[in-house]
Amino acid sequence: MKSFLRTTALAALLSLPLAATAAETAVSDISVEADLNSIQNATAANVWANLPADLKSTLAVQLADQIAPEGEEGAQIMIDITSVELASSFENVADLADSRIAGDVIIERPGDQYDEAYSLTVNAEQAAVLLPADADIMLLAPGSMEFYNAMVGAFANNIAEKMQ
Repeated sequence: MKSFLRTTALAALLSLPLAATAAETAVSDISVEADLNSIQNATAANVWANLPADLKSTLAVQLADQIAPEGEEGAQIMIDITSVELASSFENVADLADSRIAGDVIIERPGDQYDEAYSLTVNAEQAAVLLPADADIMLLAPGSMEFYNAMVGAFANNIAEKMQ
């Protein structure tokens, strides 16, 4: 039965364009590093203190159907958050600045699959679509949990889409 599934999976993979093969890549490890010392707002610093762990778990949830079983080879996703810029509420309302998360993403795939390395920046405007329906991004403080969850979710979404 296992041989039949492998043969069927191989036939399906060969019938797809090369770019689509990334969807079949299992994920064996996700690591996130971040230096959050640059956050000056004390309230925001408390909320954003768990960014590495929260980003890792958010991405793992989004890729749940692609997580490799224990001991099996899969892609390794390594994220290094290089900056977190948080605009003050006044700056957001005045549209003088955008809050953003920026980082470097490396996806090392097993075998002869292609690896990827890219820089990713997600801003408040991109995260706004992940806010609750009654929330207004322009009225949220950068230290609010709604804002934080939307920013982390938007960053994770981008990486998950690359794995689809």
